[in-house]
Amino acid sequence: MKLTVVLPVITDAFTEEVRREAGAWVTPGTEVEVRRIASGTASIESEYDEALAGPGVLDTVREAAEDGADAVFASCFGAPGVQAARRSWTSRWSAASSPPCSPLSHSASAPA
Repeated sequence: MKLTVVLPVITDAFTEEVRREAGAWVTPGTEVEVRRIASGTASIESEYDEALAGPGVLDTVREAAEDGADAVFASCFGAPGVQAARRSWTSRWSAASSPPCSPLSHSASAPA
């Protein structure tokens, strides 16, 4: 399984930390890829920042799907773009069987 974690920020400051966290809770054999958005803000501090991140989240989810991701996890409690990305992701599976896990989730951090 290939899991893509989307960071809805333009900085790489969180990439390795998120990769380690995700690696700690995925099942053995799961490939974890972390991608940040190409345009938006360096952090999510307000609804305004969430709105700016939304288009980048959609683009990144689309790219992950095109690159063969089996699941996508948006690493942001505010969930910018998540509802729209769910609809986008679901359409990818419309002619096929259901995806092997929930298509898009969000969280402030990995479960303990």
